[in-house]
Amino acid sequence: MSATLTNELADQIIKEIDDICEQSWQVIETHTQSELVNQTVSFRTEKQWMNQVHQSEDSLCAERRKNKHAEFSRRFHNRAISF
Repeated sequence: MSATLTNELADQIIKEIDDICEQSWQVIETHTQSELVNQTVSFRTEKQWMNQVHQSEDSLCAERRKNKHAEFSRRFHNRAISF
């Protein structure tokens, strides 16, 4: 594996972690600003929060896969033409 590919992969992982952290923060911030802020947070509530974040994460991953597929197709097509 080339250093460039390794750096790109590391950058992608860091971006995904940043996205998950940002989404988690938004869910908690929404709760903090709601009328439920003084109520105890139950396991069920935490589970709902995790599901919210992971549904968004799944959508982001699907979008990234679509973009990667398009990029792969473009590069493959460009290489095929150059031969």
